[in-house]
Amino acid sequence: MEISWNAWTRPAAGSEEPTKQPPVKGNFFQRIPEGHVLAPAWQRGLSCAAFLCGGMAVAYGLLSARSSIVRTVSYLKPTPTGTVPTQVFIQSASHPRTHGYAFDLEECVLRPSNNNQLVLQTESQGMWVLDIRRAKILGKPAPEDNTLARVKILKAWKDIDGLTAAPVKR
Repeated sequence: MEISWNAWTRPAAGSEEPTKQPPVKGNFFQRIPEGHVLAPAWQRGLSCAAFLCGGMAVAYGLLSARSSIVRTVSYLKPTPTGTVPTQVFIQSASHPRTHGYAFDLEECVLRPSNNNQLVLQTESQGMWVLDIRRAKILGKPAPEDNTLARVKILKAWKDIDGLTAAPVKR
């Protein structure tokens, strides 16, 4: 943005021949060559605003993608009184260790995605990506073979009466 604001110049109107004036100096970064003037402030300002908005859009995309990647999935048993149903507790990469989302088990569906991932789909929050590589299943490291790891994860999910569905189509 600083280059757009301080160095965006254009030839001065009516200057066919270069003038012999010394370069105009506004500040340390602003050096205007002979026969040139700064572009209008509104053009430079709009250019800077476009750079800023573009950077904010990229940052938003990266942060929102980061928040859909799951770090841990925990199974929470129902309370003895039955007031709280069986729940799945999800912590994403953007949550601190003690925070996350709790969903009723009936609201969650586990779907295969690709060789390295499963997708946990919830009715209220959308899809969450579960990475199979380096996963822990019931506190033990998952097998190196992704197919075996997927089978173990799906078996553990079925053991808690979780719903499964066909693979996600993209």
